[in-house]
Amino acid sequence: MTIEVEKYVKSYTENQKKNWKNSKKIELYKDISQLREFVENAKTRENAGKKLYFGMVSDKTVDMVKQKLAHDIKDYNCALYSDNVKKIFKDHGNESKENLRGQRAVTVEDFYKIPEIVCEPDSIESGGEYKGHPVIHFVKDGVTVVGVITEGTLDLYPQTMYISKKNRSLATVIDEQAPIYTPETTRSTASNNSIYQNIKNTIDFFKMMKLYKTICFCYDI
Repeated sequence: MTIEVEKYVKSYTENQKKNWKNSKKIELYKDISQLREFVENAKTRENAGKKLYFGMVSDKTVDMVKQKLAHDIKDYNCALYSDNVKKIFKDHGNESKENLRGQRAVTVEDFYKIPEIVCEPDSIESGGEYKGHPVIHFVKDGVTVVGVITEGTLDLYPQTMYISKKNRSLATVIDEQAPIYTPETTRSTASNNSIYQNIKNTIDFFKMMKLYKTICFCYDI
């Protein structure tokens, strides 16, 4: 598998690279093998406290965030923190638990997509704050990266991420829950009430899931 990180992020200057060359905490992205090793080591905290810089956030994202959310993230680093990699696997790496949420488990390969999701998102929205820092949800192809802006270090890093199952729209869920109706049953008021109740239950379900995700994020569950 290959990824074109340079296609999405802005490259660092030679002076910036020189400044971080001997850093014990910061790694600059080189290739996919390095990224995989970084993620795998984060699972066991072998690289605790370290972070990987993919590059600077794209002008497209800078403009989107400034226009929609009034945050200026020009020259911010598109970063990945090892401590949050471990948290992401803890929160969203179990297939059974994610199935109950209508999601799939996060894998190592999903981390390869972070530069694309952050720098070429389908949509963005405010996520409130996390430990006093602004939060932005970046969404692309069913993947949500919950990014945190840290003004002091000029970093934009994923606090967490989760992945919705593809092709599972509201209409699909309603179809799954709705019973099969014959011409006779569709004429009855009871059947109409049943259809209405199924739709209402589905809407209530989505409201509950949205509330659940908000509670998990706010309380760092």
